Parts: sequence; structure tokens; C-alpha cells
Amino acid sequence: MKEKFFVIIKNLITEMWVGKKVCIIIFFIYFINTFLYPSTASFMDINCSPEIISKGNAGIAYPKGIENFQLNPACCINFNERNNIDIFFAHKNYILDTKLDYLALSILFPKYYALAISSKIFYDVSEGERITTKDGAYTGERFKIPFNLCITFGIAKVNKEWNLYTGGRLKIIYQKFKEYTSSGYAIDAGIIAKLFDINGVLLGLAIKNFGASSGYIEESDLYPLRINAGFYYNFIHLKKLRNKLILVIDIDINCADNVKKIKSGIGYKILKWIEISCGYDYEIGRKDIIDGLKAGIVVERGRYRIGYGIEYLGDIGYLHSVGIKVRLYKSNKR
Repeated sequence: MKEKFFVIIKNLITEMWVGKKVCIIIFFIYFINTFLYPSTASFMDINCSPEIISKGNAGIAYPKGIENFQLNPACCINFNERNNIDIFFAHKNYILDTKLDYLALSILFPKYYALAISSKIFYDVSEGERITTKDGAYTGERFKIPFNLCITFGIAKVNKEWNLYTGGRLKIIYQKFKEYTSSGYAIDAGIIAKLFDINGVLLGLAIKNFGASSGYIEESDLYPLRINAGFYYNFIHLKKLRNKLILVIDIDINCADNVKKIKSGIGYKILKWIEISCGYDYEIGRKDIIDGLKAGIVVERGRYRIGYGIEYLGDIGYLHSVGIKVRLYKSNKR
């Protein structure tokens, strides 16, 4: 077992693209002094995919495909599929009349490589909150949440022999508020591995938003470094539940705000082409235990996969998300 562990580490360092050259690039980006991180750029970490949301925002170790690319760059590839071209779109209604749109494209190559590109937009559709003086007088101006855009470029690879997934991505972030603009960059890296020769069990790790902090207008904001660990199990050992039920559990640590979350969810196929899911996103220390409940449904027919997710956020109410994935080029199975 110890020998296998060291071989996995060796494969990660020497075979995968996240080797010496990428480490040098990360080192360079970390110390470059032109970082301008938008003050609301942390909103770009909000998940839009109904399939992720309905499982409690968990799935770091679930290599489902392009819809899980938001969680872990290693998730956009599956060693059971090759030569795929998938496109995915999701829309989410967020709080205070804000919206999120997510569009992603992935290309899977014959030798178990995948390339992915995505864009996420966070915007305010309201007229804006009235700005008043200390006396309550209306100044004639309104405040709207700044426009945010995040474009990512990712790559992933699978080592079939060791059931090892690795991936990384570069995020380019842009924000506009009135006449002010800001831009920044960050690196995400992830790994998913089958350990201890246990069939049906995968463990995942992702480090996201690796970068620096600097000011935006008159405000300094740290783009939150996040460390995620995940567990996935598909109940392959239970004949009646095999290929029907999955369990995902994640630990999410936001290093900037010192926020720790435990996320979990299950998905069950009531029919071959219909999956229902429910999950819970729990923030450690939060008093309202009901806040964080999530559920959803996914329907897959042929080249199309359509999902709907709903989540409860206490006083804020219910948030809704929809998504669709289209397979532009059908894969070849092993």
C-alpha cells in the first residue's frame, strides 16, 4: 500500500501536466505585483450547476463531467468516456435581484486528456439600492452590485492504471463598478484518486484561488484561498443499489474568512434516466440548522441532460437554478 501511495505521488509530479513547468508558473503568478482582485469576486465561487447544488454543493471527488468543473478541475474528465465534446449552461437566481450565468465547454481526447473553458457572470438586474445621507435624504444615486466576469481555462488527465485524476485551471477575473474596473488572476488545482483498492470509493482534494490580495478603488480584499477535501461512494457493493445511489461528502475551508463547512448529498436514480438528489450545506457554528437544505432533479435523455435545483436560505427564502448539458459529439465507451 505504501509503495502504491508513492507511485501515485510520482505520477502526479512527473507524468501529469501539473509538473515542474506549472509549478514555476504558479510561483510566478503568486508573486507578481499587478494583482487587482475585485471586492466582490468571491461571488464567482458560487455554484450554478443544479446537480452540484442539489447534492449540498458537494462533489469534489465526483468526476461527473463538465457540470462539476466548477468544484474541481479534475472533475471534467471520466476514464469511462473518450472523444466527448460537451457544452453546459446554467442559470441561478441569487439574492437581492442578482443573477449568475455559467457556460462551459469540455473536449475529451482519446488518450484521456480533457480541455475545458468556462465563463461565469454575476450581475445585478435591479434598479439599485437608493443611497441616502445620514439624515435619510436621497442623494439621487443608486448602488448596484458590481458586474463580475470570470473566465477559466482548464486541463485534466486520467491515469487509468492508478485511477488517478488530476487537473488545473487558470481563472481570469474582471469587475466593473461605474467607471472603475479591476482584473485579477488565480490558479486552481485538483486531484481525485482511488485509494486502498476499495472499489466504488474516490477521494478528492482541491486548492482554489491560489493568488495574492490587493486593493480595489479604496478597498483591499483578499480573494479567498479555499481548500476542499471530498469523498465519493457509489454503493457498488450493494447489488440493489449499484449504479443507482451515490453519496458525496465534502469539507470546505475558506482560509480568508476562517469559514468551515461540511457539505453532503445523495443522488438516487428512480429510473435509468431520472435522478433525484438532496443535500445539506452546513456551516460550522451556524445556529439555523434548517438553512442549507437543498434538493433537485436531473433528467437525461440521449445527448441531453437537464437539471433543476432548489435551496433554502432561511430569511432569504428559496433560490432556484436550472441547467442543461448537450453532448455535441458522442463518446466512445471502453
